[in-house]
Amino acid sequence: MSSNSQQSGYDINDDHIDDHLMSSEDEDDDDYMDEAQPSEEVQGEGSNASTTGRKAAGRKIRTKRKIKFDTYLRTIQKEYHPSCKIAAASLYALNSIVRSLFNRIIDEAVDLAKKQRRPTLMPRDIEYSCRFLLPRELYDASQNVATQAVARYTNSFQ
Repeated sequence: MSSNSQQSGYDINDDHIDDHLMSSEDEDDDDYMDEAQPSEEVQGEGSNASTTGRKAAGRKIRTKRKIKFDTYLRTIQKEYHPSCKIAAASLYALNSIVRSLFNRIIDEAVDLAKKQRRPTLMPRDIEYSCRFLLPRELYDASQNVATQAVARYTNSFQ
């Protein structure tokens, strides 16, 4: 496997994407930072998990980060309707919907990569999983935006 594909993909050798994403059980837990429980996957070296200030047995307890799309949703809302505001409950519902869709896309992409016996997620896996899960118009729009984003990313190295 070339080093270029390793840089642009996501390594899935651990068989689960849950190390980096919140599971569906944690979505409903509002006070997740109050109950800091150690996890075997998160305590490993090189983890991107946030740390809390408490220490247990001489080391800090790490908790999974909660993925939030609030700032992005507010930015998009202000772009299209600058005079309107969005309620916190509405933002919470939208955040939950986006997180759920994100998790479904990632799960489908991981399944596609496993079926092809590849240890790395490639952009085409994400593209195919979006094609399976999204309606046609939404898929076309997301494909255009994603193609432009990948082109900008690859041009940044030149």
